[in-house]
Amino acid sequence: MPINASIRVNVTQVGATIDRRIYGHFIEHLGRCINNGIWAEMLQNRKFEDADLNRDGIPDPWLPHNADSQIVYRTEHESSGCGYQSLLLHSLRADGRERGIAQGGLAVQGGEAYRIGIWMRGEDIGRLTVSLGDVATKVGPPGPRWGKYELILMPNTTTEDASLTITVSDRGKLWIESVSCMSDEIHDGLRPDVVELAKAIKPAVLRWPGGCFADGYHWEDGTKERDKRPWRWDPAWKNLEANEFGTDEFVHFCRLIGAEPYICANLGTGTPEEAGEWVDYCNGTQKSEQVIIRSQMGYPEPYNVKYWSVGNETYGTWEIGHLEPQAYGQRFLEFREKMVEKDPSIQLIAVGADPLVYPDWNRAVLEVVGDKMNYLSVHRYTPLGRSDTDDQEKLYRCIVAAPMTVEYMLRQVRTTIDAIVFDNKIGVAFDEWNVWTTTGPAEGIEETYLMRDALYAAGIFHALHRQAASVTMANVAQMVNVLPLIVTNKTQAYGTPLYYAFLLYANHAAPITVGSDVTCDTFVAESVGKEPELPMVPYLDVSSTMTPDYRWVHVAVINRHPSEDCLAKISLRGCFPKGNGQAVLLSAPSVFDTNSFEEPERIKLTEFPLEKISEDFEHVFPAGSVTMLKIAI
Repeated sequence: MPINASIRVNVTQVGATIDRRIYGHFIEHLGRCINNGIWAEMLQNRKFEDADLNRDGIPDPWLPHNADSQIVYRTEHESSGCGYQSLLLHSLRADGRERGIAQGGLAVQGGEAYRIGIWMRGEDIGRLTVSLGDVATKVGPPGPRWGKYELILMPNTTTEDASLTITVSDRGKLWIESVSCMSDEIHDGLRPDVVELAKAIKPAVLRWPGGCFADGYHWEDGTKERDKRPWRWDPAWKNLEANEFGTDEFVHFCRLIGAEPYICANLGTGTPEEAGEWVDYCNGTQKSEQVIIRSQMGYPEPYNVKYWSVGNETYGTWEIGHLEPQAYGQRFLEFREKMVEKDPSIQLIAVGADPLVYPDWNRAVLEVVGDKMNYLSVHRYTPLGRSDTDDQEKLYRCIVAAPMTVEYMLRQVRTTIDAIVFDNKIGVAFDEWNVWTTTGPAEGIEETYLMRDALYAAGIFHALHRQAASVTMANVAQMVNVLPLIVTNKTQAYGTPLYYAFLLYANHAAPITVGSDVTCDTFVAESVGKEPELPMVPYLDVSSTMTPDYRWVHVAVINRHPSEDCLAKISLRGCFPKGNGQAVLLSAPSVFDTNSFEEPERIKLTEFPLEKISEDFEHVFPAGSVTMLKIAI
C-alpha cells in the first residue's frame, strides 16, 4: 500500500536563479583520482623514483627480466633532468641472452598502437630490445649522451596482463632515466572515456589541485615538459607525486569537459609571491617570465582562470600550514595583495569552516578580511568522518536525511556573513561535499556508492536550490575513483549512482526556483558518526524550478522511503498545464544496489512521457527514487 503525500507548486512564487556552478566538481592528487584515473599513463614509477622493496636493485614495480649473475642493476644519481636518479643496467656478457627489466600488468588491445618513449644513454652497449606483450623491436644503439627514443608497438593479442620489457644482449652499460607508455590515440594524456563521461554531467566548475594536497603543492613542479618535471614527496597524503598532471593539463581538461577552472593556491608551504606568479602564468598578457614559459609550452593565450582559493581547511590541525582564524585572515590578505596585483579581476575564496563543528572560525576570519573576499568556503562530509556501523538501515536513514543538516549549516554561514559584512556580495562556496563512510587513505578513499547515496546527492541539490541566493558554487569531492562519480579500471569506466544524480539535475533541473511545499509522513534519522539525530524527516523532498521562458515547470521529488512507493496528489497553481510533459526517473530495485564493471548501468536514468496533466493530478513516486516531472505550462 503506497504512502500518501500532497505536493503544492506555485509558479507565481518566483525565487532566486540557480547558479550552474552548484553542479561543480573537485579533483585532487589523491589515490587514483588523477594518476590511474584521469591520466592515461600506463606505467607505474616510470622515472624509477620509488622504493626498491624487493631488494633486487630495481625500484618497484619494475622487475628483473632474465636476470642472472651476468647483469647488475643499481640506481645512480645521474640524470638529464627527468628525475633525481636513473637505473643502470650493467651487462657483463655478450652471449645473446636478453637481460633487462620488465613491468607487467599492462592492459593492451590487440591491433592497437602504443607509443613508447625512453630517455636513456649507453656506454659500449649495442642495440636493445623493447617489447610490449607479444611484439618486440630493436632500438638504438643509444649514444653516450642522454636522449629520448620513441617507438610505436602494436601487440597482436588483447590482454590485461601484458609486460613492457627493455633488454640488452651485449656487454656494456645502459642508463634508463624515464619510460612512458600510452595508447597512440591519446596525445594529451587524458583518458577519453573519462572525458566523455565527465562532459555528459556538464560540470560548470572544477576545483584543483586539492584539498589537503594543495597546501604542499608548488605549481612550478607541474610545468614545462612532462618528462622533465620532478617527482616530489606529497606531505599531505604521504605519496610520491609524479607531476604529470599540472596547470596546463588541468586547464585543458576543464576546456574539454566544459568546466571553469578553479585553482586552490598553496597557503601551507607556499608564499604570496608564488601564488601571484601562478596567477600571472594563468592569466598574464604581458611578456613576463611566466607568460613566456606558458607560451613556450604552446599556450600563448591566457587561461583566464577566474576562481582562486587561498589555502584549504586551514582550521584543521591535520592541514599543512594550520593557523588560528585571525592569523589566517592576515595571511589571506597578504596572498590577496600579490594575486590581484597580477590580475585584479580574479574572484578569491577564503577558507571558511562548518559552523556546527568550528563555531567561531567564520566570524573571526570575516572580522579580519571583511569584504576583501568574494566567497567564503565550507566543507562537509556525511556522516562527517568514518562510520563503522553495521546497521545499514540506520546508516541509510542518516545519509538520506543529512541534507537537512547541510541546509541548516549553509544558512548559518550566510547569517554570519551578513552579520559581519553589510551590503556585500560575498557568496558561499560549498566546495567539498559527499558521503564518506568507512574508507580511508589506505583504501584510496574509494567508496562504493549505492542508490542511497544518489538520494543524498539529490537532497543536497534541493538544499542548494533553496539556498540559491546565497550559495552560488558547490563542488562534489571527487570526480574519479576517490569518493567517486566515475570509476575506472585499466580499460573501462562507469558512472556510480552519484554520477546519475548529477546527470539528472545538471541536465534536467531548470534555473529559476519557484515555490513548492509538501505534506507527508516523517521518520526519525538516528545519530551516526557526528551527524545529529533528526526527529522529523519528511519522506518526500521537493524542489520546483522553471525555465526562463516560463513554459515549463520542473518538479523534482525524492522519495526517501526505502521500500514503499508514494502516491502524491500534486497541485499546480499560477499556471495552466498543457496536459503533457516528460518524467525522468532515477531508481533501483533496492536502495542498497550499486553499479559495477559487470553491471555498469544497473542504476541509470529512464525517461517516459507524462499525459493528462492538469492543475491537480496524481503521480506514484517509487520507493528510494528521484523523479523529475517536466510539465508544459
